[in-house]
Amino acid sequence: MKDIIAHIMTNYEDRVKQLAESRFCGQCFRSFIRRYEINIHPPPEAEEKPPPRFAFFLFWLHRSH
Repeated sequence: MKDIIAHIMTNYEDRVKQLAESRFCGQCFRSFIRRYEINIHPPPEAEEKPPPRFAFFLFWLHRSH
């Protein structure tokens, strides 16, 4: 499906953008353009999250009993 969307956008981009501005089918073509942009841009790299900071809380909770 990505190849089909890419083909349409590379060969008929002006027409698709024109249709995206139309009153009746604009939303469909705006979604089509958005999908193309998602397909051509790689997703952002996942950030490494630091470990949860509740370890100190668990240590404190354990010591208070």
